[in-house]
Amino acid sequence: MPARRVAAIDVGTNSFLLLILERDEAGAERVVLDRSDITRLGEGVDAGRRLQPAAMDRCAAQLAAYARLCAQHEVAAMRAVGTSALRDAANRDDFLNRVRTECAVDIEVISGEREAELAYAAVAAARARPGEPLMNVDIGGGSTELVVGTDHQIESRVSLQIGAVRLTDRVGATQDPPSEADLTRFRELASAALAEVRPVRASVVGTGGTITTLAAIHHGLTTYDGARVASTRLDVEIVEALLARLAALTLAQRRTVPGLPPKRADVILGGAVLVRELLGRLEVESMGVNPGGLRFALAREALQSLA
Repeated sequence: MPARRVAAIDVGTNSFLLLILERDEAGAERVVLDRSDITRLGEGVDAGRRLQPAAMDRCAAQLAAYARLCAQHEVAAMRAVGTSALRDAANRDDFLNRVRTECAVDIEVISGEREAELAYAAVAAARARPGEPLMNVDIGGGSTELVVGTDHQIESRVSLQIGAVRLTDRVGATQDPPSEADLTRFRELASAALAEVRPVRASVVGTGGTITTLAAIHHGLTTYDGARVASTRLDVEIVEALLARLAALTLAQRRTVPGLPPKRADVILGGAVLVRELLGRLEVESMGVNPGGLRFALAREALQSLA
């Protein structure tokens, strides 16, 4: 069995991510498995503050599948963290106890600040220009984290209670494709939720499913290509063009767009609105894209625990 092979699971509001990472004796890392599954754990949580039975069923099944994969790959340690949906849900212990018993997955529910730290650490580790101020923007399903730092030193961080799923649920679009009134509502709610965001003098790098999906749509990727996504800069013009294109389509049509996973088609418009609003509030013309995320920092912490 590989002595230094670990698994990290990001139990998100919209999607679950599993990373199995290996490090050899020389310190070189190898990604053994990296997958994402849209699970919608946070379905209905913004309105009712409770996890729904159907969501818990499908998410427990997904975590059981992840546990089997970890066993097949003989991981030496597994770490799992829960984010916005589990922070908000009053009945989260029902789910946590269930997956601990049924799946042997012990989920640590982390704060928004801890979520921000992990995402920033993953981006900072991949950064090619040390010594320059960096902002990481991580748009999830239920929350958005903004972290500013230099190299591995964090200077400020904030977790905002808005994400692609939460914004979409709050708008409750009345028409398909969305009406102009729906689009105005998207923009107004995004603006209100991001009101405390201020201009930044730093390079901005985005992580999370919304941002990587917009990059994939921009390139028209029929097969996901992490290297191509990582080479992307999403500037204001690109985001506005993607927003206009997606807003003109019905949900059924969005599900056929190259680069857009069909299960993400109903929330991508809300995510794109958030990206555009953030670029404006930060007063930057573009952001880079990092297809990694907190799972990489979490896996590295697990590797350190094996040392």
